[in-house]
Amino acid sequence: QICSYDSCGLPLVNYRDGRFCQGHATYERRCGIRECPHDALQDAPACDNHLALYRKFELHFGRDRSLFANRRQMRRMQAIQSGEQRMEWEPAPEPWDAAIHHYWQAKHVKVIEIAVTTCGVPISHTKFPFDEGENNIADFMGATWPAHNQHTTRPTYLAIDKGCKVMTTLNTRQELQGAHGWMATTNIKVDTWHYNGHGIDDLCTTWCNPNDQHDPNLIQLTPDTAPTHRANANAARGQGRRAQGRQTAVDGTRLQRAFNFEAAEHLNADLGKYSASMTKMKPENQDLFLCILLKEQADRIMASSVPVD
Repeated sequence: QICSYDSCGLPLVNYRDGRFCQGHATYERRCGIRECPHDALQDAPACDNHLALYRKFELHFGRDRSLFANRRQMRRMQAIQSGEQRMEWEPAPEPWDAAIHHYWQAKHVKVIEIAVTTCGVPISHTKFPFDEGENNIADFMGATWPAHNQHTTRPTYLAIDKGCKVMTTLNTRQELQGAHGWMATTNIKVDTWHYNGHGIDDLCTTWCNPNDQHDPNLIQLTPDTAPTHRANANAARGQGRRAQGRQTAVDGTRLQRAFNFEAAEHLNADLGKYSASMTKMKPENQDLFLCILLKEQADRIMASSVPVD
C-alpha cells in the first residue's frame, strides 16, 4: 500500500487503517473528498456534507477503506447487482460513481515487474507504483542490463508484452540504435499471447514476431504429431498468423518455438496466491518476502535442471 495522495507513491505511516505518508499525514484530519476544504468528523473521514457519500463508499468497498480487504462484502454487493435475490436485511446496492475523487482508501503498487529467463529463473525485479509505462520498462531494462557495464551481458532476445511501444520509446530516448543501443545486442520480441492481440503493423510484424521463421534461433524442427483424420486437423496443425510457430513442413516435421516466451506469465501465476498477503505488508517486509519467494523459485528450478554436456 502507498499514499493515497495524487502521484505520491510513498509508504504509509499507519498500515492498519492509514491512508497517507508522513508528508501528507495532515490530510488524515480533513474530509476525504479531494476538493473539500472542511475537516473530517471524529468518527468518519468525511465532513457533514459528505458523510452520506462516505457511508455509500463504505458499503460498496468495505469498512476498512481498502478496496481489496473486504472481498466478501464486495462480492455480495456485486452478486446482488447481477440479479441475485437480496435478503430483506441487506441494503439495496447503489452504483458508485468512479468520477468522484477521494482519499478514502490507500492506493496499491500497480505493478511488480520481474525479469525472468526462459527457464523460469527470476533475475531482477522492481515496482511501478502507478502504471507499467514504456519509460518505466526502459528504465528497468537499463538498470538490469546496463550498457556500459563490462560484467553484464545483455540478452540476445528479450520478450516484452508491449515490445513495439518499448522500441518506439527507446528510439525516442536515443537508446535503441548505435554502438550502445539495444539493437546492437538484443532482439526485442513480444511474447506469444500478447502478440496475438497486437495490431498488425510493419514494426510489430518485422521485429516483434516471436515465431519468426527467418530466425533459426527462435524455431526448431520436430516430428509432426498433429492429427490427420479429424475435421479439425487443419486447426491443430496451425493456420494463419497466430500459428506460425507450429506450421507443418513438407517432410513431415513442424516448426516449434525453441524458447518459452511465457516464463514470466507462468511466474505471475505462481505468485498470484500471495497477492492478498502482500497488499497488507509494509514496503520493507514486502521486498524481503518477494526476494525470498523469487530465491525459492530460482533454487527449485536450478535443483531440478539437468546439466548440459
